[in-house]
Amino acid sequence: MDEIEINIELKKINALHSSLDENNVMTYIIFLESNRHRLNELQIAWLDNKIDDLNEKTRLAFEKSMENIDVELATKPITEKMEEMGVLREV
Repeated sequence: MDEIEINIELKKINALHSSLDENNVMTYIIFLESNRHRLNELQIAWLDNKIDDLNEKTRLAFEKSMENIDVELATKPITEKMEEMGVLREV
């Protein structure tokens, strides 16, 4: 596939949903699996590397977000969370 054909196919994928952009790993997975038969070995290798890179970025972002979660608070019943925050509830 040449650059123009690749861009056309990527725009078709993005048209499915706006989240399927250049930062979403699913965009490249869909593109690769839909067009594997039209790609050469170097293009497939590049896509595999792009998918791995985006997966790693997602993993790191997830790990970082998990660092900010208070597990003790997250596992408490909702009624205890409400009381700790000062919300009055009627009995």
